[in-house]
Amino acid sequence: MQYNLAQWVANARKQANLTQEELAEAVGFSGKGSVSAIENGRNKPTFDIMVKISEVCNYPLPYQNQVINNNATHIQVGGNNFGEVSYSNITENNHAFINLDNITQQDFIKPFIVKVPNNDLHSEGIFKDDMLTINPNITANHGNFVLVLSTYGRGLIAKLFIDLKNQYALKHNESNPELMPDDARIIGVVTDLNRKFG
Repeated sequence: MQYNLAQWVANARKQANLTQEELAEAVGFSGKGSVSAIENGRNKPTFDIMVKISEVCNYPLPYQNQVINNNATHIQVGGNNFGEVSYSNITENNHAFINLDNITQQDFIKPFIVKVPNNDLHSEGIFKDDMLTINPNITANHGNFVLVLSTYGRGLIAKLFIDLKNQYALKHNESNPELMPDDARIIGVVTDLNRKFG
Protein backbone atom coordinates (compact mmCIF):
# COMPACT_ATOMS: atom_id res chain seq x y z
CA MET A 1 0.00 0.00 0.00
CA GLN A 2 1.58 3.27 -1.04
CA TYR A 3 0.42 6.39 0.77
CA ASN A 4 -0.40 9.60 -1.09
CA LEU A 5 1.78 12.13 0.76
CA ALA A 6 0.31 15.08 -1.15
CA GLN A 7 -3.18 14.14 0.03
CA TRP A 8 -1.90 13.51 3.56
CA VAL A 9 -0.43 17.04 3.78
CA ALA A 10 -3.64 18.58 2.40
CA ASN A 11 -5.79 16.59 4.84
CA ALA A 12 -3.57 17.51 7.81
CA ARG A 13 -3.67 21.21 6.91
CA LYS A 14 -7.45 21.21 6.38
CA GLN A 15 -8.12 19.38 9.64
CA ALA A 16 -6.07 22.00 11.49
CA ASN A 17 -8.00 24.72 9.63
CA LEU A 18 -4.79 26.35 8.39
CA THR A 19 -4.09 28.14 5.13
CA GLN A 20 -1.09 27.08 3.06
CA GLU A 21 0.66 30.25 4.17
CA GLU A 22 -0.02 29.57 7.88
CA LEU A 23 1.25 26.00 7.58
CA ALA A 24 4.35 27.18 5.69
CA GLU A 25 5.13 29.66 8.46
CA ALA A 26 4.55 27.10 11.23
CA VAL A 27 6.81 24.52 9.55
CA GLY A 28 9.52 27.03 8.67
CA PHE A 29 9.08 27.36 4.91
CA SER A 30 9.72 30.73 3.26
CA GLY A 31 6.27 30.89 1.65
CA LYS A 32 3.06 29.08 0.80
CA GLY A 33 4.52 27.95 -2.55
CA SER A 34 6.41 25.15 -0.79
CA VAL A 35 3.22 23.78 0.78
CA SER A 36 1.38 24.15 -2.52
CA ALA A 37 4.13 22.21 -4.33
CA ILE A 38 3.84 19.36 -1.81
CA GLU A 39 0.03 19.29 -1.94
CA ASN A 40 0.10 19.23 -5.75
CA GLY A 41 2.62 16.37 -5.79
CA ARG A 42 5.46 18.38 -7.33
CA ASN A 43 7.63 17.95 -4.21
CA LYS A 44 7.74 15.24 -1.54
CA PRO A 45 8.16 16.21 2.11
CA THR A 46 11.13 14.84 4.02
CA PHE A 47 10.41 12.78 7.11
CA ASP A 48 11.43 15.72 9.34
CA ILE A 49 8.93 17.98 7.56
CA MET A 50 6.24 15.31 7.90
CA VAL A 51 6.89 15.14 11.65
CA LYS A 52 6.63 18.94 11.91
CA ILE A 53 3.37 18.95 9.92
CA SER A 54 2.04 16.13 12.09
CA GLU A 55 2.87 18.06 15.27
CA VAL A 56 1.59 21.44 14.01
CA CYS A 57 -1.66 19.99 12.66
CA ASN A 58 -2.10 17.34 15.39
CA TYR A 59 -2.55 14.79 12.60
CA PRO A 60 -1.14 11.22 12.65
CA LEU A 61 1.82 10.35 10.46
CA PRO A 62 0.77 8.15 7.53
CA TYR A 63 3.03 5.32 8.68
CA GLN A 64 1.10 4.93 11.92
CA ASN A 65 -1.78 3.14 10.22
CA GLN A 66 0.06 1.40 7.43
CA VAL A 67 0.63 -2.30 6.95
CA ILE A 68 3.94 -3.77 5.86
CA ASN A 69 4.76 -2.93 2.25
CA ASN A 70 7.50 -5.42 1.44
CA ASN A 71 9.04 -4.75 -1.96
CA ALA A 72 12.58 -5.93 -1.14
CA THR A 73 14.09 -2.45 -1.02
CA HIS A 74 11.92 -0.52 1.40
CA ILE A 75 9.34 -1.45 4.00
CA GLN A 76 7.03 0.70 6.04
CA VAL A 77 6.05 -0.93 9.28
CA GLY A 78 2.71 -0.37 10.97
CA GLY A 79 3.08 1.81 14.04
CA ASN A 80 6.58 3.02 13.32
CA ASN A 81 8.06 6.44 13.76
CA PHE A 82 11.45 5.74 12.23
CA GLY A 83 13.10 7.83 9.57
CA GLU A 84 13.38 4.81 7.31
CA VAL A 85 13.21 1.05 7.39
CA SER A 86 15.24 -0.97 4.93
CA TYR A 87 17.12 -4.14 4.17
CA SER A 88 20.41 -2.30 3.67
CA ASN A 89 23.63 -3.76 4.97
CA ILE A 90 24.31 -2.14 8.33
CA THR A 91 28.07 -2.23 7.92
CA GLU A 92 27.75 0.41 5.20
CA ASN A 93 26.82 2.98 7.86
CA ASN A 94 30.09 2.56 9.81
CA HIS A 95 28.26 3.03 13.12
CA ALA A 96 29.58 1.46 16.32
CA PHE A 97 27.69 -1.54 17.69
CA ILE A 98 26.61 -1.37 21.35
CA ASN A 99 25.34 -4.26 23.49
CA LEU A 100 22.05 -3.40 25.25
CA ASP A 101 22.86 -5.61 28.23
CA ASN A 102 25.96 -3.63 29.17
CA ILE A 103 25.93 0.00 28.14
CA THR A 104 28.69 1.83 29.92
CA GLN A 105 28.02 5.29 31.28
CA GLN A 106 29.47 7.36 28.50
CA ASP A 107 28.68 10.41 26.44
CA PHE A 108 27.13 9.30 23.18
CA ILE A 109 28.10 11.67 20.41
CA LYS A 110 27.70 9.75 17.14
CA PRO A 111 24.89 7.46 15.95
CA PHE A 112 25.38 3.80 16.86
CA ILE A 113 23.67 0.46 16.35
CA VAL A 114 21.94 -1.86 18.81
CA LYS A 115 20.47 -5.32 18.27
CA VAL A 116 16.92 -5.93 19.52
CA PRO A 117 17.14 -8.78 22.08
CA ASN A 118 13.51 -9.95 22.04
CA ASN A 119 10.05 -9.68 20.45
CA ASP A 120 8.57 -7.45 23.17
CA LEU A 121 7.72 -4.70 20.65
CA HIS A 122 6.51 -6.94 17.80
CA SER A 123 3.10 -5.21 17.80
CA GLU A 124 4.96 -1.98 17.00
CA GLY A 125 6.88 -3.58 14.12
CA ILE A 126 10.17 -4.21 15.96
CA PHE A 127 11.32 -7.83 16.13
CA LYS A 128 14.12 -9.84 17.74
CA ASP A 129 17.48 -9.41 15.96
CA ASP A 130 16.42 -6.20 14.18
CA MET A 131 19.32 -3.75 14.07
CA LEU A 132 18.37 -0.23 15.15
CA THR A 133 20.37 2.91 14.49
CA ILE A 134 20.22 5.23 17.50
CA ASN A 135 20.96 8.93 17.08
CA PRO A 136 21.85 10.64 20.38
CA ASN A 137 21.71 14.08 18.75
CA ILE A 138 17.94 14.10 18.14
CA THR A 139 15.49 15.38 20.73
CA ALA A 140 12.96 12.69 21.59
CA ASN A 141 9.32 13.54 20.90
CA HIS A 142 6.02 11.88 21.69
CA GLY A 143 5.65 8.70 19.65
CA ASN A 144 9.36 8.22 18.93
CA PHE A 145 11.10 4.94 19.63
CA VAL A 146 13.98 5.62 21.99
CA LEU A 147 16.87 3.91 23.74
CA VAL A 148 16.57 4.34 27.50
CA LEU A 149 19.47 3.67 29.88
CA SER A 150 18.85 2.46 33.43
CA THR A 151 21.20 3.16 36.32
CA TYR A 152 22.22 -0.51 36.13
CA GLY A 153 23.75 0.04 32.69
CA ARG A 154 21.07 -1.88 30.78
CA GLY A 155 19.53 -0.44 27.65
CA LEU A 156 15.87 -0.70 26.73
CA ILE A 157 14.11 0.09 23.46
CA ALA A 158 10.71 1.67 24.07
CA LYS A 159 8.06 3.87 22.50
CA LEU A 160 7.93 7.27 24.21
CA PHE A 161 4.69 8.89 25.30
CA ILE A 162 4.63 12.44 26.66
CA ASP A 163 1.41 13.67 28.27
CA LEU A 164 0.11 17.21 28.64
CA LYS A 165 1.90 17.57 32.00
CA ASN A 166 5.18 16.69 30.27
CA GLN A 167 5.36 13.34 32.06
CA TYR A 168 7.25 10.64 30.18
CA ALA A 169 5.89 7.12 29.85
CA LEU A 170 7.52 4.19 28.05
CA LYS A 171 5.95 1.25 26.25
CA HIS A 172 8.59 -1.48 26.10
CA ASN A 173 6.33 -4.54 25.75
CA GLU A 174 2.69 -5.53 25.15
CA SER A 175 1.47 -3.88 28.36
CA ASN A 176 0.33 -0.29 28.66
CA PRO A 177 2.97 2.45 28.84
CA GLU A 178 4.57 2.89 32.27
CA LEU A 179 5.90 6.12 33.76
CA MET A 180 9.59 6.52 33.06
CA PRO A 181 11.65 5.98 36.25
CA ASP A 182 13.51 9.02 37.58
CA ASP A 183 16.83 7.17 37.43
CA ALA A 184 16.49 6.33 33.72
CA ARG A 185 17.60 8.60 30.89
CA ILE A 186 16.92 8.72 27.18
CA ILE A 187 20.11 8.12 25.22
CA GLY A 188 18.80 8.69 21.70
CA VAL A 189 16.07 8.24 19.11
CA VAL A 190 15.70 5.27 16.76
CA THR A 191 16.21 6.60 13.24
CA ASP A 192 16.68 3.45 11.19
CA LEU A 193 15.71 -0.21 11.32
CA ASN A 194 17.55 -2.93 9.42
CA ARG A 195 16.18 -6.44 9.23
CA LYS A 196 17.86 -9.58 7.92
CA PHE A 197 15.74 -12.27 6.34
CA GLY A 198 16.73 -15.85 5.76
